[in-house]
Amino acid sequence: MKGGKKDRKDYFEVPYAALRCLVEPAFSERSVMTHSSYLKKAKVLISTAKITSSTQIITDDGEIVPYDFLVIWLSCMHAANSKVVAAQSILIMGGGPVAVEMAGEMVTDFADKKVTIVTASSQLLTFLGSKASNKCLKWFKSKKVDVIFNDKVNPDSKSGSTYTTNAGMKIEADIHFWCIGKPLRNTWIEESDFFEYVRDGEGHLKVDANLRLLNMSNVFAAGDITDIQEIKQGYLAGKHAGVVAENIKKLIKDPTRKDLFVGGLCKQLGLPK
Repeated sequence: MKGGKKDRKDYFEVPYAALRCLVEPAFSERSVMTHSSYLKKAKVLISTAKITSSTQIITDDGEIVPYDFLVIWLSCMHAANSKVVAAQSILIMGGGPVAVEMAGEMVTDFADKKVTIVTASSQLLTFLGSKASNKCLKWFKSKKVDVIFNDKVNPDSKSGSTYTTNAGMKIEADIHFWCIGKPLRNTWIEESDFFEYVRDGEGHLKVDANLRLLNMSNVFAAGDITDIQEIKQGYLAGKHAGVVAENIKKLIKDPTRKDLFVGGLCKQLGLPK
């Protein structure tokens, strides 16, 4: 059995370490590894997919790569900002896990910076409930972080270093971070045979309980690209990997196998039955 990996870069970067690297650049050395260091028997292609069908992919330079099984594993794009150290005031837009973690990293390493969070929700970390939200808010208040609820900021409203919320509030900030709906790396889907499997305008792919594209026997999807109703975090992507790997191993032994449902993991992932 031959395996391969196609990527636009020759290394893997732990995505949930990005926020720590933002305030501690040296940490990046521990969160990056070359593909060749852990994929000893795989062929790594540094390219993007131009066209994808149910039997092969075609790279940007025209190389045709046939496959028996395909796993589409795409994440959201995160941008770092080298101006963090120089900034005295920081505006963070969003109230989910990325926004909260980013704010926490900022005030932990740069206690002298003014951090403001603006969220359209009535509480932080809505999906975790009021207990976690209240505890988080209490901690932020102890760090002198301003949290503004039920409001939004349009980055285009910036005038100099002043941002204006929908409610008319003025916020001074040297830089801002948009932590709402990070775009997926999925522009190639529109030119592929998989466009019909797109669930929504953001490009999430429809998958079944086995993490296969609906009605496809040999194409899997994992990570942020799936339409599973869950928070998009790294530890859940790791669980996706376990489901996909086990199901592919079963199908290699017997392509007609139907017992692909991995009960415990699928229940934890919130997959459809």
